[in-house]
Amino acid sequence: MQCLDVRGCADLTELPALPTMLETLDIGECQGLLRLPLPAPEKLRRFYFNGCASLKPRALAGFLEGIKKAAVEELDGSGTPAVTSLEEFP
Repeated sequence: MQCLDVRGCADLTELPALPTMLETLDIGECQGLLRLPLPAPEKLRRFYFNGCASLKPRALAGFLEGIKKAAVEELDGSGTPAVTSLEEFP
């Protein structure tokens, strides 16, 4: 699998382990999502987590730390309260 798009799944609270070959992850508007799985996919290029109101800051920080090694091309975290600083981004 190269793309996982669960955008708008309001009742989703967490994700299972993600395939290492995943290139696109769209969890935008998943209002109930609390945490993200670790490790982050090594091949991730596009990560959309905009509008994830319940996402915990530590969960986001841990995931972003994991994608620093990936060649991320697109990142959208608009409207996500867990984003408090641009220092969190790779």
